[in-house]
Amino acid sequence: MKRYCAKKSFISTFVTALSVWLGGAVLCMGSGNDSALQKHFNKVFPEATQMSFLLPKKNSPRSVRTLEVRKGKDLLGYGVEVEVVSRSGPFLVMVAVLPDETVSDVQIPKYPHKRGRAVLKRSFLAQFRGVSYGTPLILGKQMDGVSGATSSASAVTEGIRLALLLVHQCVGASAEMEK
Repeated sequence: MKRYCAKKSFISTFVTALSVWLGGAVLCMGSGNDSALQKHFNKVFPEATQMSFLLPKKNSPRSVRTLEVRKGKDLLGYGVEVEVVSRSGPFLVMVAVLPDETVSDVQIPKYPHKRGRAVLKRSFLAQFRGVSYGTPLILGKQMDGVSGATSSASAVTEGIRLALLLVHQCVGASAEMEK
């Protein structure tokens, strides 16, 4: 009887721990709340009248969502939400990209980890503004790192590189469709 109770207690503890961990992962991933993503990019593009999600290509990572932002028929830019993973764990990076494929804004909406929080500094994120597709983004050379957050800073840089690549593919695809 004791063995049965101990086994039941272990299973109960395991299930509780798993659900807490999964709940934390869902919180970190934004829990699929599209309106929060749209609300964020509405702050970056206040004159926007229309935002629509672009369908991911077959070979696109599942952890990326892309918005096309318009004012009437005029394209204002793109909003890309990328999940990146550092040594501390996963977190989201939101990148606003102008139609000329330059970064307009970079935000980290939630950083759920204790280590690597220095990537939230405005000075670190601001250095990515104006960076365009094709510019090499090498941490420590073109981009300044952050002391104590090397892994997270590398993850942010990689996320921005991916966002610019996806926007470049979107711009190329829309140019082909207009021909």
